[in-house]
Amino acid sequence: MRIFDGTLPLTGLLRVKGGKWDGQPSPARLTALVSTVAFVLSFLPDVLQHPERYRTLDVPHAWVFAIGGTHLSYLTGKAYSLLVRRQ
Repeated sequence: MRIFDGTLPLTGLLRVKGGKWDGQPSPARLTALVSTVAFVLSFLPDVLQHPERYRTLDVPHAWVFAIGGTHLSYLTGKAYSLLVRRQ
């Protein structure tokens, strides 16, 4: 696991890269990270207690929409910044 042995650098993971906000904290990245961690922390215990329920990885729809919405928001911001930079 490269994260734990230090060979995968995590510096700047939650910061904006490029543009006039370069190096500033990124609310979109933080939101995506927090929602992903929240999903894992709430979903994993149920999977471990009832593995037979999740043989086909039947994720609750609310979580799919929450994670998808968060990532859609992040990607929309990226697309917007690319379009604005071109003009």
